[in-house]
Amino acid sequence: MTKMLYKHNCRIVSVTIAQDESDPPWVTAVLTYANFLLLIVVGTLRDILDARFQFSPKQHKKHDYADLLSDWQDFYTRRLYNRIQDCFNRPIDSAPGAWVSVIEREFDSSCPGGMRMKHSSVQTLNLSSYNYLGFAESELAMREDICVCLNSLGASTCSSRSELGTTAEHRQLEERVAEFLGKEDAMVCGMGFGSNSLVIPALMGENDLILSDALNHSSIVTGARLSSARVEVFAHNCPVSLEKKLRVAIARGQPGTRRPWKKIVVAVEGLYSMEGEICRLAEISAVCKRYKAYLYVDEAHSIGALGSTVCFVCFLYRS
Repeated sequence: MTKMLYKHNCRIVSVTIAQDESDPPWVTAVLTYANFLLLIVVGTLRDILDARFQFSPKQHKKHDYADLLSDWQDFYTRRLYNRIQDCFNRPIDSAPGAWVSVIEREFDSSCPGGMRMKHSSVQTLNLSSYNYLGFAESELAMREDICVCLNSLGASTCSSRSELGTTAEHRQLEERVAEFLGKEDAMVCGMGFGSNSLVIPALMGENDLILSDALNHSSIVTGARLSSARVEVFAHNCPVSLEKKLRVAIARGQPGTRRPWKKIVVAVEGLYSMEGEICRLAEISAVCKRYKAYLYVDEAHSIGALGSTVCFVCFLYRS
């Protein structure tokens, strides 16, 4: 059942479109967009009526300040978001663990934001937090160890290691990570987004080529754009599309000069965070070896979760 609510003055009008559970996924998508289209049509009609009959005249600008929102942004906020905002920005009153307590709300035009919090909450399964390893839990087994580290080392060195130096704890962490991954050594970055957006520009130069998966994470996209390398996109998780792009890139060379690329890097994710799809690493790796291209795999969302050794996608295919 796809259901949408929108508010008309003091009444809540419910528009419901029935859906059979056996319907294919595209039916859900069509009905979802149909609901949004209905809100846009109703909102447009209300704007026309407001402009004609001034049912709810806009307040005059104060001090001749410019509008904070553009026409579409203002329309979306007034006519769409405010009528379905109970689906978004859900307030919680517990730690963001595996289960989270969500405060219930109801529409009330007299309250700021148009919604009033009720004195009740409901337990829900948390599928939207970055608390992958459970460190945000209220009852944490390693709480005492964490408190000891915070008292002795503080919460952060407040700067990069290139400025304030490398501590013994940095090296201990990197050695532990390398041991877990079965590698000779490891380098730990202080930020997940920064590991891609800053490392990729350091690896790629002006005469290099990056072949990026169409659905790569924003950090990879940012890193590719920050680098001086040329960027090409191949179809998501498709070795055939990748091979076509590689063959054309190698045959044509660099634009203008037609010289060979100094370095070609294929950037993919081990587990695509938005789609939940596992990379077809074996086939993509075979293509890279065939054309002597480097392979850059972002394992941010798969490390510690896949394979018989509970490591990541590279180990999954190797084992």
